[in-house]
Amino acid sequence: MYASNIKVFIPSVITQNSGFSGLANQFGVNIPSGTSDDLSNPSLFPELLQSRTFAEKVLDKEFFTQKYGKKLKLLSILTHGDNPPLVGEDTLVTLALVTFKNMIKFSKPRESKFSNIRVIAPEPVFSRDLAKEVLVNLEELNRFYKNKSVNEKIKFIEQRILSIIKELEYSEQRLKDFNENNQQILSPTLRLEADRLQRDVDVSKNVYLTLKQEYELAKIEEIQKGSIVQIVDPPQIPLKDFNINLISSVLLAGGMGLTLGILIAFLRSFFKTDDKDDRKKFRRMKNFIKKKLKDLLLDNRVAGIISALFLLGLPIYLGRQSGNPEFFGMYSTPLMLVIIVYILILILFSGLFIYLTFIKK
Repeated sequence: MYASNIKVFIPSVITQNSGFSGLANQFGVNIPSGTSDDLSNPSLFPELLQSRTFAEKVLDKEFFTQKYGKKLKLLSILTHGDNPPLVGEDTLVTLALVTFKNMIKFSKPRESKFSNIRVIAPEPVFSRDLAKEVLVNLEELNRFYKNKSVNEKIKFIEQRILSIIKELEYSEQRLKDFNENNQQILSPTLRLEADRLQRDVDVSKNVYLTLKQEYELAKIEEIQKGSIVQIVDPPQIPLKDFNINLISSVLLAGGMGLTLGILIAFLRSFFKTDDKDDRKKFRRMKNFIKKKLKDLLLDNRVAGIISALFLLGLPIYLGRQSGNPEFFGMYSTPLMLVIIVYILILILFSGLFIYLTFIKK
């Protein structure tokens, strides 16, 4: 598996027009601000990357892979390949969703201000191309939710402006009627009434001005097309795979090669030697090994120890998750085969232990 990494800077909090919103709130107007929890909030990016809506957008894109030698939709690559699908598209999306989610990893180290998006694929160029498409669709989806939030804000402000204009006209008309009916205000009661009417006019006027300012800022925000995601390091073609442990692979290959070499040398010596004594020695050694191996396999203590060791090691295999799972959202095809063989060996030695211990006796 190959991993293409993207380093991005995503602001943790976006604050917009907080001053005007605060002033409007003083007058009883609740104007949505940039800090509200909507789907354009950058803190929701990790969940957005794992959403079905985002997956459907990327699964519909085409990518070239060496495996198929042509461009195919990502949905086809992760499910039926270049063969005709046997189920509907909704079922294919559901089947591909688990694999797709495991191909994209989002992380943000505590000591760093940058976030990392890792895209894992079985081919290096495919990994880079998929990472680019993930970034493009993430920005588009963020802009979509951002514009949706801004449009809702504009709609709310327009409705509130119409309402406050009526309130302002009504307050102004009442103040005008009062002044026309009371040319000389000498009574404390009349002065108090005049102050109250003037205060209503001032409040409505301030709310109206605040809404107009918010409306203009929202219209400016509506035409802005930029994304809040700032790319520090764009995706590159990975030079090597990332999920193979070179040391363990070399040790395993060396051990298997040494064992196989000794076995081949032993067989060649046995079949090509002309010395009858050597042939007898090899034959006695062969019979000895067969007898001891049979005794070893038919020993209930050995079968019990092997069964216990296999049983203790089973959670390690069952808990391992592949980079590109195909079964149960956890295992790739090779790992699934290993687990099946492992369980069969466990059942074989467990059954042998039970037979030698309780039945044969």
